[in-house]
Amino acid sequence: MDKMKNSMAEEIKVFRSWSSRFALRIIWALKLKGVEFDTVYEDLTNKSPLLLQYNPIHKKVPVLVHNGKVICESLVILEYIDETWKQNPLLPEDPHQQANARFWAKFGDDKVLQSIWGGVFLKEGKEQEEGVAASMENLKYLEEEIRRKKFFGGETIGLADIALGWLAHYLDIFEEIVGLKLIDQEKFPSLAAWKQEFANAPIIHRSKSPLIVDPAIVSFLLLKQYRDQLEIPLNGQTPEFQLRTQSPGLNVVCRSKLHGLVVCGGGDGAVECFDMRTKSSIGRINAVEHGGDNNEEWEGIKDMDVTALKIDEDGGFTMAVESSGGKNLIICIKCFAFSDIPMIIFLKACELLKVKPEDVVHAGDDRRNDIWGARDAGCDARL
Repeated sequence: MDKMKNSMAEEIKVFRSWSSRFALRIIWALKLKGVEFDTVYEDLTNKSPLLLQYNPIHKKVPVLVHNGKVICESLVILEYIDETWKQNPLLPEDPHQQANARFWAKFGDDKVLQSIWGGVFLKEGKEQEEGVAASMENLKYLEEEIRRKKFFGGETIGLADIALGWLAHYLDIFEEIVGLKLIDQEKFPSLAAWKQEFANAPIIHRSKSPLIVDPAIVSFLLLKQYRDQLEIPLNGQTPEFQLRTQSPGLNVVCRSKLHGLVVCGGGDGAVECFDMRTKSSIGRINAVEHGGDNNEEWEGIKDMDVTALKIDEDGGFTMAVESSGGKNLIICIKCFAFSDIPMIIFLKACELLKVKPEDVVHAGDDRRNDIWGARDAGCDARL
């Protein structure tokens, strides 16, 4: 449980999980109101007796407990918060504008979320194409509504902005994982501008969760992309295998189709690399400590987040890393392998066989040892 002091001596508890976009709405709303609260983090694979007691019907987060009174369902909780604490209102005074805000909040859940999550991220082939088309149609409505406005609520963040905030908070990372771009500057300029405006709002930015997405969700989406390569039948279910990063927070995910790698950057300045063929982590480095010749520039920098990753897809092994401190560096993804022994073995084999490395094509089943080792020695290599 994370605890904040409550000067009003009220009992205010929020039951949430790290990854719930619905629970994050409640955190944003309370912080916008300046209301202090206690946070109870739930393990949704082993729900607490209190959560089951407070929400016996849905058995889900979020749940708000205010002086013993229990409120469930995120949109209902948002309205309760707005009625209870009048400062920084989420809804306007005009009844028609209130109804409009409620409409777009519900539209976000019923149409936008369902079409993007259920129709795009969890589908493939023709079903995914249909989901993309439906999502684009729904996003057009949002684009029209936000046009010429800073927020859906006008000049300040309101109910609809908080309800749709998951688009600014979560969408980019899922787009990167599945290799699709739904909201871009060209197709949806006003919506893209709103995403940036919302994400950069001080109270939203400071409330950024250390763990943006559930590892099981990330694993499912990644494995869906690599299903043929991994020969794992998903059948619409979350697989047993999960990519477990050691970082306390997952900020960005980058994948290389060429090398079959997935790299994630964490909230602790670390970068971890996974081989999707062997279904395991092949290494982890602290990006802050790998500043190359300019290492002195990084001295004294603490708690730096990795904010962007890009792997060279032109046959190289370089990767660009960007940090929250404004530092950028280029590292070789082969540094995750830690050893030159495979390369030495291939060079020795070529010497014994009396062949030139450039005349050799090696077929292997291990990316780190067979493929990288052979190529480092100058051979061609195939999995």
